Amino acid sequence: HQAFETGAFAPAEAAYGQVLALTPPDVSGRATLVERQAAAIYRQAEAARAGGDTRAAVGHFARIGSLGALPAQSALRATAQYDTAALLLGLKDWDTAAKALEDFRRQFAGHALQAEVAPKLALAYMELGRHAQAAAEFDKVAATAQDPAVARAALWQVAELHQQAAAHAKPKSPLLATAIHTWQRYLQAHPQPLEPAVVARWQLATLTQQDGQAARATAWTRAVQLADQQAGAARTPRTRTLGGQATLRLAEPLLAAYEKVPLIEPLQKQLKLKKARMEEVLAAYATAAEVGVAEVTTAATFHTAALYQDFGRALLQSQRPRKLNKAETEQYNVMLEEQAFPFEEKAIELFETNARRTTSGLYDTWVQRSLAALAKLKPVRYAKVERMDASGQPAPLDVASLQARIDQNLADGRQPQRLNQLGLAHRQQGHFALARAAYEAAIELAPQAVEPHFNLAILWDLYLGDAAKAQVLYQRCLALSPQDAPLLGKWLAELKTRKPAPGTPAPPATASAAPAPAPAGEPAGVSTGTPSAASTTPPKGKT
Repeated sequence: HQAFETGAFAPAEAAYGQVLALTPPDVSGRATLVERQAAAIYRQAEAARAGGDTRAAVGHFARIGSLGALPAQSALRATAQYDTAALLLGLKDWDTAAKALEDFRRQFAGHALQAEVAPKLALAYMELGRHAQAAAEFDKVAATAQDPAVARAALWQVAELHQQAAAHAKPKSPLLATAIHTWQRYLQAHPQPLEPAVVARWQLATLTQQDGQAARATAWTRAVQLADQQAGAARTPRTRTLGGQATLRLAEPLLAAYEKVPLIEPLQKQLKLKKARMEEVLAAYATAAEVGVAEVTTAATFHTAALYQDFGRALLQSQRPRKLNKAETEQYNVMLEEQAFPFEEKAIELFETNARRTTSGLYDTWVQRSLAALAKLKPVRYAKVERMDASGQPAPLDVASLQARIDQNLADGRQPQRLNQLGLAHRQQGHFALARAAYEAAIELAPQAVEPHFNLAILWDLYLGDAAKAQVLYQRCLALSPQDAPLLGKWLAELKTRKPAPGTPAPPATASAAPAPAPAGEPAGVSTGTPSAASTTPPKGKT
């Protein structure tokens, strides 16, 4: 007792063990001695835990569980078992922690700490990849939590886990049915806050589509769109994004209906129908672009441009009237080309609207696809390919590894090449300022190197939107590499005759042109460039 009271818990444990060895089992007070010995061990565990020796603490707590004389339902035994599990979670010993928690649940069913077992078991199961068991534990938390926020978060986790399990499931799979049911439960129980409720609808649209329930998928997609549109001031960037993506998804059947209309005889009737279908699709894309979210706006702009391009192509490929002689056929083809030309011009205009967004640092999939389309439509302007190094040998464009080699400051004479490659790697990732810095550093080390001059010129031309700086650099490349004169001559000629983008002045010779200001109510760099449905009408002609 004296050792225990003075904090000498290890000697106290040993002394209590000696006393118990000398005390017959039926002597009154023996149970108290057992509890005191267990308490001495517990205090050692606490001291080890406070001192940061977690493994030692786990060992002490485990020794309490092995005390055969300690009653099975002892509060000290239960607490030690729970604390062991908690420490094992801290050590990320997920499997042992899960077993300790399972034992605690089984042995101490009525204990006050049982309410804490489910979330801890859920964590352990998730880390072990046992998602079905984790979902079951989160479900218990959702059903028993007193805090509505905790209950909502737990049910959300259940739905996400079931969705992960159904990620690759085939239609009519029980896994899909469970995931759909759980998201419906979440939405019914928690229609607010707005953002997670909109996300839940989006997940239901995705899952029902995966399950082959096309009508329900469309209904849920429309529910996403309406929930965002009707939210007023409660709208968030996330709900706007999903609302815009829902609008794009709802445009897909409209696009499919447009594509099914062939331009065959009688052409006047078919053309009228195809134009009407086209206007429906364009209206949907315009609605999507109105949300003002960059990733939706760039997608809507790209799809609108592609639609105009397709309509022009369809005109050129339309069925010719019967009984035309050769001269009439030639005249008819010329008229068709005149009809199709404005649609291709509109497509180019919209692709370029997307391409100019690189000057604001925007370089998502749709901007990249717009640049790829322009490379085919206007190759002299856009089909410009950067150069790796003088050897022409490909090299891995991994930013981290290139930067590491540059930081080593290797004295092998290849730093300019590495910096040029680093600039290209940054450009491919859309980090244009970093690309510029790398190219300029390469030029500073190797003023006669063609590749970084060449790549920096393309960067200013295609991605940073400064034609004046690009022109100076192309001319420098011409001086450094006369053999490139045919190619560079075409680029310089195009650049000198290039018209400035709509709404932007011609770039000055000594300073970068600033991006055009966005229209009122529209975020900078995210102007839609999406034409109205009225602009789908082609010029009048004999066609």
